[in-house]
Amino acid sequence: MNGNLKGVSQSTLQLLEDGWVCYLLSILFGVWTLMALAGNLERPNAPSKEPSIYARNIRVPSILQLLAFLVAVVFTLLFGGNAA
Repeated sequence: MNGNLKGVSQSTLQLLEDGWVCYLLSILFGVWTLMALAGNLERPNAPSKEPSIYARNIRVPSILQLLAFLVAVVFTLLFGGNAA
């Protein structure tokens, strides 16, 4: 394999592009998750509830991160299979 993509169809290249977009979304959702975790730990005016990693504001971005990552991996594998 010589490393160039000149012989690859546009639809196959679109799979790679879609995969990279999903990887980027996964990173953004991961940052959102980390910010939500930090926000849950530091709530000086919150009621006497204990912080939980299962709070909705943490579950939603973490599930989105996982799904975006899995979709990105699928796109990457489809690209690899079509480009070979």
